[in-house]
Amino acid sequence: MLEFVSIENFALIDRLESEYGAGLNLLTGETGSGKSVIVDAVGLLVGGRASQEMIREGFEKARVEGIFRLPENHRVRSKLTEAGIDAGDRAVIRREVSLTGVNKVFINNQLITLGMLAQIGVELCHIHGQHDQQLLLQPSSQLDFLDAFADLDDLRRQLQAVHRQLQTVSDRLLALRRSEQERARNLDLLRYQIDEIEKLDLRPDLDVELDRERRLLASAEKRLENSARAYGILYEDESAALAQIDRSQRLLEELSELDPKFEAAAARLRESRYLLEEVAHELRDYA
Repeated sequence: MLEFVSIENFALIDRLESEYGAGLNLLTGETGSGKSVIVDAVGLLVGGRASQEMIREGFEKARVEGIFRLPENHRVRSKLTEAGIDAGDRAVIRREVSLTGVNKVFINNQLITLGMLAQIGVELCHIHGQHDQQLLLQPSSQLDFLDAFADLDDLRRQLQAVHRQLQTVSDRLLALRRSEQERARNLDLLRYQIDEIEKLDLRPDLDVELDRERRLLASAEKRLENSARAYGILYEDESAALAQIDRSQRLLEELSELDPKFEAAAARLRESRYLLEEVAHELRDYA
């Protein structure tokens, strides 16, 4: 129940304090006397939207404060306790609206968010008007009232605790299943990598062999050029070495017929020719 409201620099109000007792309280007055301003101020206390237009002209900040009495087992008490706020039998709510846009909300002198105030506010006060949403029309609120009427609050809290435990176990089970799936994917990846490694046929000094092969592949053009040129010099060119040796061989053979002491030299030259011819064929095949 709302017991006290204090308003400062709000709309047309400089400073106002009003107390309310149990039962029916009426605010009366002529049109324009400020009744709706007080209702708007109470609306701020229960999570209504604030704007800079609410600040009285000439001031930088407006303040609205209210005291709500909380009967025993009131739902707001448990919500405040869960939020770490000392509730007791009173909830003192204060809102400050600033021109700088820094608006603050306090409950029992502890800073809270506007979202939390809105959750608590619907449990403290219902403002009914032509265009206001009524809590009684909300299905979730209807369920709250039904549970309260049937005195099921304790059972509901027990069920909520069990549901939270169930949700925790369900989350852990889902995490385990995901972990198992991740493990299976890792195993598949490792098996694939092992197969690829085994296909490489790794052995000692393989890196040396691969490096040698890399250098050979990088020098293919130069090797082709050198082997082809060497083959041409030995065998294929007009002035090839083997052709020159053949001519020298014929001259030596004629010379050995005239002087037998050159027979040994002619024989060594024939052997040299055979060796050079083997080298030439090897160069040809290599190219």
